[in-house]
Amino acid sequence: KVYTKEGLFSFFCPKKVVKSSANIPLFAQVEIVYRKKHSSLHAVQDCSFLDWRIPLREKKAPLFIAGEIAWALLQSQMPERPGARLYALCVSYLQRLPSSIYPTVFGESFLAKLLIYEGVLHLEERCRYCEKRARGLFSGISLCESHLPQGGHNFSEEAWKKLLIIGRARRYKSLEECREKTSLYPFLKRYLLEELR
Repeated sequence: KVYTKEGLFSFFCPKKVVKSSANIPLFAQVEIVYRKKHSSLHAVQDCSFLDWRIPLREKKAPLFIAGEIAWALLQSQMPERPGARLYALCVSYLQRLPSSIYPTVFGESFLAKLLIYEGVLHLEERCRYCEKRARGLFSGISLCESHLPQGGHNFSEEAWKKLLIIGRARRYKSLEECREKTSLYPFLKRYLLEELR
């Protein structure tokens, strides 16, 4: 599987192309010339490297987070469904991960932004029904404790603050400065599987 601006594609390499494309490392950025087939499996005609992403594979933590990003895309994206903005976000995060002090925060941020992109997560500081501070989610909607129904997800103050930061950050600096220690991975991964699978 290869993730592109045009969506998730499945390819096979004919024998004549195998030598040039058989050793494509994980997370490398490549340009693929292919022949579209009637099935969902397309034939690679040529492959050239744009970015090997070597720094991403030099440390365990960034590589693990890149794997989490790949997992999220494989779980949530339909084959050949275009998504140029999501692709740009993915490429941007993969480029930034090796130099990040807190790669886990980048991974959590990608998951939150993916859920927002898909329209199943709406993060607001205030409750949708009143002006109280939101502290929980129900069906992806930000709600205060008094409007949060049974079955909603209530967050600690620290976790809610972190969720707002990682989901709404427009600059990498905001993510690097995020010091909240609460892990949001369990919630975000579960929510992604519930809403997008």
